[in-house]
Amino acid sequence: MEPTRSWIHTLAVDPDGKWLACAGPDSEVIIWETRAFPLSRRPIRIISGGTRALTAIPGTEWLASASSEGTIDVWNIYAGSRIWELKGHISTANTLTASASGRWLASGGTDNTVRIWDLHTGRICHTLREHAGSINALAFGPSDDWLASGSSDDTVRIWSPQTGQLMETSVGDQNGWATLTPDGSFEVVGSPANLWWTAGLCRFDADEVHEIAKHLPHRRLLGRSRHV
Repeated sequence: MEPTRSWIHTLAVDPDGKWLACAGPDSEVIIWETRAFPLSRRPIRIISGGTRALTAIPGTEWLASASSEGTIDVWNIYAGSRIWELKGHISTANTLTASASGRWLASGGTDNTVRIWDLHTGRICHTLREHAGSINALAFGPSDDWLASGSSDDTVRIWSPQTGQLMETSVGDQNGWATLTPDGSFEVVGSPANLWWTAGLCRFDADEVHEIAKHLPHRRLLGRSRHV
């Protein structure tokens, strides 16, 4: 395996272990075959494209790459051809993830949106706008029934890829986090001075509850509590 021409900031591995892709700031995606080690000195493909994030598409020979302009390209790595050029983000696309079935691709950007794309048609399915900060991490559930997004707004949100609906929000704090459902309900276990949120068993002071409530669609808290 020859040295790359610049430092590396993103990697992607084929789910079947056939190839490895890497990219740095030089706008080149280098793809190596991984059937045997040590790796061949010559990569199987060098693609000029976005290098902010990479992800392999399960069940295919496709690789998705995201650019600082917000464009996402989906490539056939053996043919070197572009399958889809996906446009929607108005600024840098930070992160990518593909569903286990290979049906959906999710992207997150500095425009504070998560976008879910249909890889069968190349069309956007949903644009998710609940976050108040850039999207830095994404992950699909193993059965394609939920998508998690992590943001610089100190929240993790869980979505339905099928409908685009918000399922729940986990609110971050320096002492932990709490999970809240969209209707504002939660279960509290605690004392009058402090509340323990069972979703994460992390402590929040009572005077922080109203701050947490700001992340709820209707800014209200409903729940059950008991002393411990």
